[in-house]
Amino acid sequence: MATDDKLSHMEAASPTKSASSDAKQSINVQVDGETYSIDASAEKRLVWKFDLHILPLLAVMYLFNALG
Repeated sequence: MATDDKLSHMEAASPTKSASSDAKQSINVQVDGETYSIDASAEKRLVWKFDLHILPLLAVMYLFNALG
């Protein structure tokens, strides 16, 4: 792939907006023919809760790996 091809491919790509970045809207998700509505602010709270539980564990694992 030539450099010009890479540049044209990069220019064609456009960034997508995350649903959780805009807490004012809800997201409709279709699973097995059923449509579910996900509140963006509830999603943001859930992601924050996961971060508070997972990141300390990852930090401890990283510390043990660095010491070993």
